Amino acid sequence: MDSEEATAAPDFLAIGHVTRDLVGEDARDGGTATYAAAVAARLGLRAAILTSAGEEYTPPVALASVAVHRLPASCTTIFRHVWHGRQREMFVLQQAAPIVATKVPAALREARIVLLGPVCGEVDAGVAAAFPGALCGVALQGWLRRLAPDGHVEPIDAAMWAAEPVLSHAHAAFVSEEDLDSSGRDAVLERWARMVPILAVTAGMHGARIAIDGRWHRIAAFPAVEIDATGAGDTFAAAFLIRYHETGDAAEAARFASAAAACIIEAPGIAGAPTRAQVEARLAVAPSPCLQPEGA
Repeated sequence: MDSEEATAAPDFLAIGHVTRDLVGEDARDGGTATYAAAVAARLGLRAAILTSAGEEYTPPVALASVAVHRLPASCTTIFRHVWHGRQREMFVLQQAAPIVATKVPAALREARIVLLGPVCGEVDAGVAAAFPGALCGVALQGWLRRLAPDGHVEPIDAAMWAAEPVLSHAHAAFVSEEDLDSSGRDAVLERWARMVPILAVTAGMHGARIAIDGRWHRIAAFPAVEIDATGAGDTFAAAFLIRYHETGDAAEAARFASAAAACIIEAPGIAGAPTRAQVEARLAVAPSPCLQPEGA
């Protein structure tokens, strides 16, 4: 759905490629922008996506209330996922166009919350500077990948990524432990934590580490029956930004985000995007996971 006619600034804007993800014989909608916007909409915000995709792209039902701003491309990004137990190989079969700051519509620049979520380097670092009045979050996964000539998705050494152009304009950054392909990951994380006020490192069932103004904290994962872990990190990022925008309290935001991530993994794909009532119910029945200083 193109929505260039929409002029109202969204509460929540997700930026990155929407994707079609092929797993065996199944195809599903994917991409950080897809998951984050679906979560924001389910939590009651006016949500939007800025993406690049082909004319054939049709948003899934979960994005029915989301304004999708589509920058033209000859195709929509398609991933093939091949699982080896809990290890995943990914291949990009086709890729939409890059997203650069000059292509951001004027109305979207007034969004209150922005999450940059590339899937494989398609969001230019300059986009982070296009939203000076917003609470800006960045999901780092897509900047920590590159494409081999055969389309195979390969990790890059996190120590070699030029983080400053992105992190210097962000209020919060989010990365999964599995995306940190670096023998010196602790030094990398310490360096990033000095560049951005909040750095969250998610670790699935092991919870998350969060640096707030350079000081590290931990939060345990909420109990959950995992059906599909896809999108858990994207959900954590979106929910954290939303609750932090509402409260200004990183500990409250971390708890809310952890509960939201526990909700989404209990259903396949974006079907598990939780409502605010579902997140609050999870918070009520599991009071123990909370942010604690490391070493406490």
